[in-house]
Amino acid sequence: MSGNFEDANCDLKILKLIVTILTTFAKAMMRKLYIPLLFLFASLFFGCHKDNPVPLQPYPKNCSANGFDTMPSRKGGGAEPMIYFDTPYVEFPYFNPSNADELIYYRADNKELIKYNIVSKSKQILYKGLLFNVAKWSRKGWILLPTGEGQIWKIKDDGTQLTQLTFGAIRHYIPEWNMEGTKFICESMNIGHGYSTIYDEYGNPLDSIKNTGLFCWQQKDQILSRKDDNGIGIVDIKTDSFIVLYSFPSNTTTLVFGCYWMADGINAVLSTSMGVFSFNTQSKRMIFLRQTCENDLHISVCVSFISNKMLFERDSWHYVGNGTILIKNKLVLMNTDGSGEVEIEL
Repeated sequence: MSGNFEDANCDLKILKLIVTILTTFAKAMMRKLYIPLLFLFASLFFGCHKDNPVPLQPYPKNCSANGFDTMPSRKGGGAEPMIYFDTPYVEFPYFNPSNADELIYYRADNKELIKYNIVSKSKQILYKGLLFNVAKWSRKGWILLPTGEGQIWKIKDDGTQLTQLTFGAIRHYIPEWNMEGTKFICESMNIGHGYSTIYDEYGNPLDSIKNTGLFCWQQKDQILSRKDDNGIGIVDIKTDSFIVLYSFPSNTTTLVFGCYWMADGINAVLSTSMGVFSFNTQSKRMIFLRQTCENDLHISVCVSFISNKMLFERDSWHYVGNGTILIKNKLVLMNTDGSGEVEIEL
């Protein structure tokens, strides 16, 4: 597997991507969904293009419901601002479930999956290539890779034994291990029809269910999942049903970026456009842990059951003048009560 694109394909890729973005953003603007869409396209931009750094200015913060009404536009008015991602751009952080001092993250501008030790500061490149979303680390020492061609691979956490697990014309995304690391589930897409497929650890298909939108499989038959981007629920594998647990009010623009079980298997943490929440899946009680603005976001949440620390990618938007926005990011740790946030020195 390689992350290098042929030069002849690069311009065509950018052209297709621009058309896709313009079309999607035109629709998304009606619902103010352009922020999460940017994160999905970020890695693809880095595959072919790198911009020169620009000086930063404080971006005007507004935490009201219509905070992005103040976003600057290009000259001429009415147009969307030019948006760039700073480098290095790091995303998709995930804890080693067996060692709270270790994590993996993806450096999008170099297309590298990196293992990092917080204490020793040591780094190891495990994989080079385009990843569409979060790589997942199992208790058995294997990491699932949602690769750029829409198939799932796995690799040992020492960087050896790269193995393809899914094949064919069907595209597979958003993989997730079960608690024991003996099975994984992923979204499958076949000619516009989405469903989820369960495989054993060797890539043999075991079952399929109609429900998709998967995030965290830390209970035997229950997977924590989003509901229509603005709520949370549980996919019950046995009954192939989706149980809605909580939806944010329809008159808000709150978007759920990610969710993860806490160690007790009852509470969960949600990263949203309003901030970080704790949610009790039994009492349905939602508690604010950390409030943020829509231009200073905590995303890609993961929880270490060993240290009870939460791990986030934190993205900050900066206005650099002339209708241009630069997105800078970093990885941060936080206690499960929302306190003690610290940046990870990479």
